[in-house]
Amino acid sequence: MNILICDEKKEFVNEWKGRILKFIPNDQYIKIQSCTSVQEAEEMVNDIPFDIAFMDTEVNGESTLELVKDLRAQNHHCAIIFVSNHYEHISQSFEIRAFQFLFKDIDDEILESELERATQLYIKHKARCVLHTMEGIETFLPDEIYYIETRNRKTKMMTKRGEFYGEVENMKKLKNNLLEFGYFQIHQSYFLNLNSILSVRKGEVQLVNDEIIPTSILNRKEVKEKLEDFLKRP
Repeated sequence: MNILICDEKKEFVNEWKGRILKFIPNDQYIKIQSCTSVQEAEEMVNDIPFDIAFMDTEVNGESTLELVKDLRAQNHHCAIIFVSNHYEHISQSFEIRAFQFLFKDIDDEILESELERATQLYIKHKARCVLHTMEGIETFLPDEIYYIETRNRKTKMMTKRGEFYGEVENMKKLKNNLLEFGYFQIHQSYFLNLNSILSVRKGEVQLVNDEIIPTSILNRKEVKEKLEDFLKRP
C-alpha cells in the first residue's frame, strides 16, 4: 500500500509519518512517500499510484486540487484525506469527494479510525480475490483465505467459508496484490496465507483448520526464512 504525505512543514510530515506507522498492522506492507511542495508531489504521483494521500488544501500557498486530479488519474480509488486548519475549505473538499477532512490537531483515536477506514477501502478495491466458479462469482478478502492451490490450471481456494473451485482471471496479479498481506509461495502448488499457520514441522506446516501443507524442496531456505520471520512476529 502506497501512502503520500504532503505538507509545507517538514516537522509535520515527519510527525504524521510516525503516527501513521503506529497504526498500520504488522502484517501489512506499506511504503510512505513524503514531500513539502506540490511540484515534488506531482513528480512522485507520475511514478507511483498512491492508495492513500494525506495533504493540506494548500501547500506553500498553492492549491492541491490539481494534485488530487493527478492522484485519481493514477488510481481512481485513492483515498484523499485533507489534513488542514483551513476551515474555509471544508465544503470544497467534499465537493471533490475527498475521503475525509481532518484538522491538524486531531487525537490518535480519530486518526486510527480514519486510517482503518481508508485501509479497508484499499483492501476492498485492490486486494479483493475474485473466483469464477460453476455457480457464479465468489469474492474473498485476504484474511478469509487459508491458501490458494493451483494444479493443472485448476484453482482451489480454501477459505473460512469452505473450499471453492474455479478460475482466476489474472493469477499473477492476484498473487502480487496478496504478497503485502502475508502470503507466500510456500510450494509450487500452494500460495499460503502465513497468518493461517498453526505450527511448523520439517517439510510441512499445519494450518489453523488442521490441514497439513507441504513446503517446497527447491526453495527450502527461502521458505524457512519466511516462516522464521512469521514466528518472530508479536
